[in-house]
Amino acid sequence: MYRVRNLGRVLSLGLVGVFLAVGVFCPSVAGAQAVATTFRTGEHPGKTRFVLELTKKPEFKIFTLDDPYRIVIDFTGVDWQVPPSLRKRGGGLIERVRNGSSRPGNHRVVLDLAAPALVQKAFLLDPDGGFPWLFVLDLARTSRAAFLANRDGGAPQKMATARAPVQPMTPPPVVPPALRPEEIADDITPPAPAIPTPVFPPLELSLEDGPEPQAEAPPSGDIFDTQAAPVSAAPVAAQVPERPEVPPAPQVERSLEKRDALTYLQRVASFFDISGNVELEGRGFFYDGRTANFGQTDHSLSAEMKFEKYWDNDRQSFTFVPFFRFDDNDHERTHFDIRELRWVGGFGDYEVKVGIDKVFWGVTEAVHLIDIINQTDAVEDFDQEDKLGQFMVNIVYLHDLGTFELYVLPGFRPRTFGSALTRPTNGFRISTEHEKYESGARDRHVDYAARWSQTFDEWDVGLSHFYGTSRDPRFRLELDSMGPVLTPYYDQIHQSSLGVQWTHEAWLLKFEGLRRSGQGKTYYAAAGGFEYTFFGVLDSAADIGIVGEYLFDNRHDSAPTPFENDVFIGGRWTANDIQDMNILAGVIFDLDSYGRVASIEASRRLGSNWKLSLDIRLFDSIPAKAPLYPLRSDDHIQLRLARFF
Repeated sequence: MYRVRNLGRVLSLGLVGVFLAVGVFCPSVAGAQAVATTFRTGEHPGKTRFVLELTKKPEFKIFTLDDPYRIVIDFTGVDWQVPPSLRKRGGGLIERVRNGSSRPGNHRVVLDLAAPALVQKAFLLDPDGGFPWLFVLDLARTSRAAFLANRDGGAPQKMATARAPVQPMTPPPVVPPALRPEEIADDITPPAPAIPTPVFPPLELSLEDGPEPQAEAPPSGDIFDTQAAPVSAAPVAAQVPERPEVPPAPQVERSLEKRDALTYLQRVASFFDISGNVELEGRGFFYDGRTANFGQTDHSLSAEMKFEKYWDNDRQSFTFVPFFRFDDNDHERTHFDIRELRWVGGFGDYEVKVGIDKVFWGVTEAVHLIDIINQTDAVEDFDQEDKLGQFMVNIVYLHDLGTFELYVLPGFRPRTFGSALTRPTNGFRISTEHEKYESGARDRHVDYAARWSQTFDEWDVGLSHFYGTSRDPRFRLELDSMGPVLTPYYDQIHQSSLGVQWTHEAWLLKFEGLRRSGQGKTYYAAAGGFEYTFFGVLDSAADIGIVGEYLFDNRHDSAPTPFENDVFIGGRWTANDIQDMNILAGVIFDLDSYGRVASIEASRRLGSNWKLSLDIRLFDSIPAKAPLYPLRSDDHIQLRLARFF
């Protein structure tokens, strides 16, 4: 077993080496020549504008990345001296502005987009009237399909630096309006002997049919003067002997039904911006489980769709995101969930959200202590990053004093768990149908949460409070007809939390902490640390970040969490290439038992529509009293191949 374990770890390191080997590095460039002093964003009719002020004329390249949507601008010969207070300011389609030096004299600006958008114009304005050089970028909202269609599968393209606007990216095709009948008649005059060719107008989005065309009256004259009754609209049909109506054959009915269904789907697809992905996942465990019931491989297939619609100048939107996974080994992991189903409306300084959504709170890397709005979808992955959708009514108020958020959360969703045969596993059956609750309302209890957040120059601060059903259950060991079983018990809790992040040049300092009461004795937990980034490593576009964090829980050995007195040390490598390759690796050390949990996460795009992801989890020297002891045999590697559309 020892040899197999080490062979698996050697294989893991080899796969990481393969990912590193396919990284693409950019050539070096000359030193900085211009100084970027400030930027601003603004909303204009039909577009969002980004303006950067510079002391000299730079050169630049622009390309796009999706998931999430980003516009990337690489400047040559620029020294970034924008005040720190502006570094994350956004507006309109631009959600946030990030920046970093890829190498001396080069600077990268990343515009995180709130929705898919295309570059309408990108140009430079000469100094005039006391103004410095201005780099101007205009963005217009588009569909995901059009965004992906304009992604360049190769290297970023260098754009012109003249005063006149550069050629914009190709916008989505515009469907011309249908001509009116009289316009067709004026433009087309068929020859007299020929039979007129019927003209079919393009498919309209309206669900109502237009008026039936009226037959023209016959021309006057002796040839048509029969002194009979007026000719009907269908004179030929009147001369044909009437025959009984014959119902269509069954296959004709089915064909008509398929045509109607296809037409309906086409109309739905035209109404929404539709995107999604299908992902094939495979897991392999480095050695046998503790019993013969545990296999060494597992396979699953998942699909996620996203339907979006914006209107009222993007002040209102509707989003629907269904998710489904099929697992050939674990029936508990086969499940369907609505991740998002929400309406959002913006009304001045207020934003209202109603429906199912996902909300994330947190700043640290190793754990997310204060992320409490959504329940964990624990069958998805060991890292517990995946969340179930939560129904909510959310009101956001934007003010100079900060952002104020209020959440009303009707209904509770219990945590998902795999079956006793799943891996990784704790070795016990967990009851997923007979959960117990402290509240008499059980899973119909209404929870509440409030949050205030603000940015002070280089500091981002968030303060929140939650009252309701705990998302983290305690477990009670019980007996049923099949033997021992763990039954989740959900307490009513109060949780106050604080999240802080300081951003200064290449440094990030992070902290999140909480105080929770109602789940046994009141306790405190915290996580904090740093991240330092080395830009332009080895004269390339790649960045390397070093991460260090300390994890604390004052319940110590009685804490159900495995991380109560631990240190996380890790590193992040980002290629900053068009294929968005990155690797995050780290180890959590238990300072009491000296147990170790190692994790490697890597991903890379394959062309414009494919993405390959690699995850490795290793458990080493886990003591018998530790919560992770049942996972000591579950070292594994996971590969995922996703197709986006």
